[in-house]
Amino acid sequence: MLDVLVQQLGTEEGPYTIAKWHVFEGTEIHKGGVLCEIDAGKAIVEIVSEVSGTVSLILKKEGEEVAVGESLCSIVDGVD
Repeated sequence: MLDVLVQQLGTEEGPYTIAKWHVFEGTEIHKGGVLCEIDAGKAIVEIVSEVSGTVSLILKKEGEEVAVGESLCSIVDGVD
């Protein structure tokens, strides 16, 4: 299982806001596929998957704030 963590986005240190999810729990995702969009204050940034697998758990809802290092979701059966 891989936890997808929030990285610092540009010069903005956060907190950031989840603008939109492109997946749901149970969605199969491919490496490079868009998981969600995050509002980083000055721009909306797409968060992409680093692995292929199935989204097993979404931890933050649209509109919720997230900080650098927090987990957004988990992906299982991930392979590079």
